[in-house]
Amino acid sequence: MTSSHRRAAASVLVALTLTEAWVSNAPARSLVPARRHTNGNGDGAGNHRGVPSAPRGVSALLTGRRRRATLPHAAGAAEGSADDDVELTDLAEVKSVESADQSALAQRLAGGFGPTVWSEFGSLGSSLAERSAAGECDWGDEHGLVNLGQGFPDFSPPDFVRMAAVEALSMDCHQYTRPAGHPPLVKVLAERYSHHLGREILPMEEVAVTVGCSQALYVTMQCLVRAGDEVVLLEPFFDLYVGQIRMAGGTPRYVPLKATPGEKKGWALDVAALEEAMGPRTRVLVLNSPHNPTGKVFSEEEMAAVAAVVARYPQVTVVSDEVYKYTVHGGGEYEEGEAGAQASQQVVATTEMAAKMFDKLDVNNDGVLTKEEFTEATGEVVGVIGSPGEGVDHGAAAAGLAAGGIAPPRHVHFASLPGMFDRTLTLSSAGKTFSVTGWQVGWIVGPKHLVRDIHVALPFLQFCASTPIQQAMTGVLSKADQPYGGEPTYYDWLCAQYRRKAALLSKALKGAGLPVLASEGGYFLTVDVSGVAVPQKYLDETSDAISTVTHDWAFCRWLAIEHGILSIPVAPFYSADRRASGDCGSYVRFAFCKTDETLQKAAERLNKLGDVLRGENVPAEPAESVEMKKAVAGEAAVV
Repeated sequence: MTSSHRRAAASVLVALTLTEAWVSNAPARSLVPARRHTNGNGDGAGNHRGVPSAPRGVSALLTGRRRRATLPHAAGAAEGSADDDVELTDLAEVKSVESADQSALAQRLAGGFGPTVWSEFGSLGSSLAERSAAGECDWGDEHGLVNLGQGFPDFSPPDFVRMAAVEALSMDCHQYTRPAGHPPLVKVLAERYSHHLGREILPMEEVAVTVGCSQALYVTMQCLVRAGDEVVLLEPFFDLYVGQIRMAGGTPRYVPLKATPGEKKGWALDVAALEEAMGPRTRVLVLNSPHNPTGKVFSEEEMAAVAAVVARYPQVTVVSDEVYKYTVHGGGEYEEGEAGAQASQQVVATTEMAAKMFDKLDVNNDGVLTKEEFTEATGEVVGVIGSPGEGVDHGAAAAGLAAGGIAPPRHVHFASLPGMFDRTLTLSSAGKTFSVTGWQVGWIVGPKHLVRDIHVALPFLQFCASTPIQQAMTGVLSKADQPYGGEPTYYDWLCAQYRRKAALLSKALKGAGLPVLASEGGYFLTVDVSGVAVPQKYLDETSDAISTVTHDWAFCRWLAIEHGILSIPVAPFYSADRRASGDCGSYVRFAFCKTDETLQKAAERLNKLGDVLRGENVPAEPAESVEMKKAVAGEAAVV
């Protein structure tokens, strides 16, 4: 086993040790799943650990065997089971239930083709932009609407990217290419991911090129998920996932990330909740790091904890969505300090000890431990570094790890963890990294037994992605490793730019009195607006895009209409159950993948918003209104 694999394996043991010790101090929490699964006889007595083996792949897709169930929850669940209750509750917001006049697709999507958060706020943005151009909006300056909503750059890609497109168009590559990927591009991708994952990637067997990452997600779900299967999502989640899961006949199962309190609020993975959501019907776990919409980057310790859970469910495939992998910037807010250095030394020492323990128990030297070996290793690690109460604060250590680690974050490829390559499909694309979201080039990397089905399915979706654009990406990926903009590589320059832009917008938001949660990657900031008193008329509105207008939804409409800043509410990134329970908080997403000029305009508007929220510079009421209020107050005093 290589040293990098030993270190990653050690991280699994550290995460297990610290997490289980933390949980052992909290009587109300348990790693044992609370819900029960049926054994197929409808008596609910199924063994949660009994994992049935089942064939997967595109055979069911091509023969149509899994298209019998019209709603995801209808297949494979016993009548009256808890699983039915969960799914029916999740569909409570759907106004148009399954009926004879619905299309087959509408039925798979558990409702009609109603508006979404994107169509709602896209329409609002267009309307406000037109009104502003016509002089109908008074936002106190000459600027039009400041759009920090949908996540795409409002600036051009680098010159070397555009020149690569020009060069590709001048070459003889205008006809169909290989459906699974243009050979020059898959070779470059295989070379890069061989380095990323620490193993040789076979270009023609373990790489597939798609029309953007959205198609990569779609074909992956079609190949992995069958009717009745469950797909675990960490929420808030990119809303595209749910529709694609249901179109494949699956049922989403949700695990909420926890907003961590304190001066530097962030997001934490709840390993116990993840364990509870997993079961014999789980087919896929979707990981998204850096995460949309929160900007969270899952640490190596968190990834190792996830790997430890996945290792116990051999039927589960992890879909790792890594489109923001080259934008891990840390938000410019990570400072290690003396306390951080001490914590780092303790974790390093623990990791080294765990690596030795791993090697001792990994008798097959294959980088994989059985459940029994994991349990034994975890127990011995606890014994070495001290049980709870013996000088090591496992609870604080686990909480610290879950909060994103004690050092600036870095991207961790889940497939690089011991034993996880054969269980993972890694998805990414060029759009976010090179500011070319319209190029629509995505890819999938994974073991050939999983990628094979994707190769078979792709020609049924389209014959191939654009040949000249794939050719252009071949040159772009090669040139991006060269010095750029005074930085060692283009990727270093990109992170530096986004670190600066994140800091600029974060400062403006905080200056307005809006608490900003830590963003470590991607190009979004999430803000807690629960303390903002939104005018009642916005709270009383209704929308076909959401069953009940939430506080963050109302805030975003108020912010756009009255203050000229477009943002996106986070409530639609949660399940309907979570929204109905009120457990999703009130968060708003702001995109900072914008020009400095756009961000400066946003800062000016936010400065004025801060004055309003603090009660400063509020427009004076007409004298007659003031007198009327005094008169009413006087009458009330007399009574």
